[in-house]
Formats: sequence, structure tokens, C-alpha cells
Amino acid sequence: MTETLVYRGLPPDPVRSYDHGMLTLGYRCRSNDCGVNDDIAVLRALTVQVSDETGSIFLNALTGPVRATIDVGPVRGQDLASWSARLSTDVGAIGAAFAAAPAELVAQSDTGAVTLRVPGGTSYDVTATAGVGSVTVTVPRSPTSGHVIRAGSQVGTVTVTGG
Repeated sequence: MTETLVYRGLPPDPVRSYDHGMLTLGYRCRSNDCGVNDDIAVLRALTVQVSDETGSIFLNALTGPVRATIDVGPVRGQDLASWSARLSTDVGAIGAAFAAAPAELVAQSDTGAVTLRVPGGTSYDVTATAGVGSVTVTVPRSPTSGHVIRAGSQVGTVTVTGG
């Protein structure tokens, strides 16, 4: 794990705990402008659950279940082979590329684009919605597929492509 402190004035106090197999990272600010950037390497097959208020989440080459939630900031993923992924942001874009067809993929942004790339050659049960914005789905679709994708944005484009 690599940790970088970002601050003006007093440095933040990092907080770490490990309980029942779950690592929790956080920090307390002692000034008005601070943050902590954590770069964490995990075994590919572990279940990964990440949540943050403000910042960005980047997921790379994971095969276990993934849940990533952020209030303000983007969620990015590449080379994912997770059978289950739930990605959400209130304000920010979601962009994820999968190396293997997920059984369950849910991606939701209140304000921001959602762009998902999954392997072609597999059919998907896709529901894609945009309150304000366009929807583009170019993967083969079948309502009986065991590969389910739910993608949406209140304000922003939604794109689901194969490749």
C-alpha cells in the first residue's frame, strides 16, 4: 500500500483498522484542506468494496466481486473479470472495461456519463436509461441471458458496447 498525504496547514491523521477480514482506511483533517490518496494492491480474486465521499476510484484487473461507491468523483475500471460489479457515483462519470463477461453489472451515476465495455460474442440482458442524455447499446441482447447489465444516469449519456 502506498499512501500520500495532501494538505495545506496541518497534515491529516490517517486512520486504519482491520476487523473480520475488512480493511478500513480513513483520515481526520486537522485543517480545512486535506486528504489522503491510497494505492492498494490486493489479490485479484478478493472481494473489493470501496466507498469514498470525494475523490476518485480506480479498479484494475480484479476478478472477485466489486462494489465501488463515491459521492463526488469518477469510478474507473480496466481489465475487470469480476462476475459481479456494482459501481455508483452521485456526481461523476463511470467508465469500466471488462475482460470477461460479468453475470451482474450495475452502474449508476446521478450526474455523469456511464460507459461500459464488455466482451462481445456474449448476449446480455441490458436495461440502460438516461433521464437527460442519450443511450447507446451495441452488445447482443437477450432478456433470458444469464449476463445482466443495469446502467443508468439521471443526467449523462449511457453507453454499453462490446469488444
